[in-house]
Amino acid sequence: MQMHELITTSKKSRKRVGRGGKFRKTAGRGTKGQKARSGGNVDPLFEGGRSSLVQRMKKRRGFTAVHASRCTVTLTALERVFEDGATVSMDTLVAYGVLRKSQKARGAKIVATGTLTKKLVIGDDIALSAAAAKILKASDTPAVSDEKASTDDLTKIEGIGPKIAQMLTNAGIKTFATLADIKPAKIANLLKDVRGNHDPQTWPQQAALARDGKWDELARWQDELKGGKM
Repeated sequence: MQMHELITTSKKSRKRVGRGGKFRKTAGRGTKGQKARSGGNVDPLFEGGRSSLVQRMKKRRGFTAVHASRCTVTLTALERVFEDGATVSMDTLVAYGVLRKSQKARGAKIVATGTLTKKLVIGDDIALSAAAAKILKASDTPAVSDEKASTDDLTKIEGIGPKIAQMLTNAGIKTFATLADIKPAKIANLLKDVRGNHDPQTWPQQAALARDGKWDELARWQDELKGGKM
């Protein structure tokens, strides 16, 4: 291909205004005024002097906080959901269904609505109202999550690994005796967000044998189980 064989398209010449001809001296801008000036124009929201559409629209009044307020948790909810000696933290509140998973980032605050007869361990990530703090203090409820308490090695139960054992401990299920008294349906509710096919039907029975020190009987039964399943 040669240079003279190239097919080119003609470019449209730029409109030159203000030099006589069709547009003449004012170049189609009219005579003087704001829109005749270089760089001059009218605000696109200008409506001839009346209130613009933006000014006439309803507006949301008030102050919107940058950080969302904490979710409120009542003493009645704690009394209904948690066992005696359980740990109250954001993880356990979500696990027991007191709060949604989407509310976890907001944090929680316990308010003095209702009554509480159980002794609970309040986590460091939970705030207390002044009235709730007095009630919890009067009931000898510790306000720290790392308070030492007697715990059993829950991983000795067939089907419970370190991760699930830690989750049960955070939920207040720290001993074989406590696990033996928990219904399998409640344990399954705690495990609904855990990956894997976990069946806690035999966990309370295994825990009862461990609580009573019947380790030989427990070992014989575990030989028949597969991951805690019958």
